[in-house]
Amino acid sequence: MEGYHLSPTHAQTLHAVTPTALCEKLPDGPGFTGYRANFHPSCPERGPYHEDLTEQERRSDVFYCVYPSFVVGFCPHFTLYMCLRPETVDTVGIRWGITGVPRDPESSVGKDYIELCKEFCNEDRAELERLQKGLKSRYYSPGPLAPDNYEGTIWDLHQYMERRLGSSDGKLGQCLLDNQL
Repeated sequence: MEGYHLSPTHAQTLHAVTPTALCEKLPDGPGFTGYRANFHPSCPERGPYHEDLTEQERRSDVFYCVYPSFVVGFCPHFTLYMCLRPETVDTVGIRWGITGVPRDPESSVGKDYIELCKEFCNEDRAELERLQKGLKSRYYSPGPLAPDNYEGTIWDLHQYMERRLGSSDGKLGQCLLDNQL
């Protein structure tokens, strides 16, 4: 649930539209975190969208995670929701859906966006499953988080976990940040 993964994980589906370099972290709260995925300047606007949207709202997608694992994306032309959950130590379950897409079964807009969502969900699943396996490797070496606009939402999730697990000294958050759990 961060902008950092857009370009490497979604090179075939989302990178050309919302590259990692254009992401920005949004204000967070005790129960949520979010980021804006701005469209590349060469990318045409995606519609249909409501006429009252500002230029920035027409040229970006906004994603929020409601802790611990519910993600909602507000796009100019539809709303996406996802619930990611571990199924086993090596597999991830993804439940998702979209709303706001034309109901006309012959509409290419609806078909195209549904197909795009299927493609990037498959990319997410494959990457998450590889990540789960890699974290168990004896060759895994933790590293620092990327800057706030790329992985600030990860830090927010770490802070949420610390609050929920009851640590008051900040050590759990630092361990999570250092990937030392």
